[in-house]
Amino acid sequence: PSDLHRIVDTFTAQNLEPPSQIIGSDAYRIGMRLLAQSDLLVMVSPALVGSELNSSEPELVQLNISKPTIRRHASLIYPKERPLTAAAQLLLDEVRAQVKSSGIAGGR
Repeated sequence: PSDLHRIVDTFTAQNLEPPSQIIGSDAYRIGMRLLAQSDLLVMVSPALVGSELNSSEPELVQLNISKPTIRRHASLIYPKERPLTAAAQLLLDEVRAQVKSSGIAGGR
């Protein structure tokens, strides 16, 4: 719901009619399939489509806009009673280091 409000607000702030039909899904593959088969826009992290956007003959175009900006929250979840693998521990250590260096509140 928060994404929908931001999208609608962004269109109306530019005196544009907001989309009449919006599909919400957290399933990346569904969004990409719909994009390939329909006339629509997809709001997705550039990191997920970076290889396509940077290919020599990209089939996607990124709209260069500053809005809407949606803050996403992610969590690393692991079993308390089981030790992490070396790779998982490296990831956790790097995430913690990045959070600490960026000054993001709430990083543990």
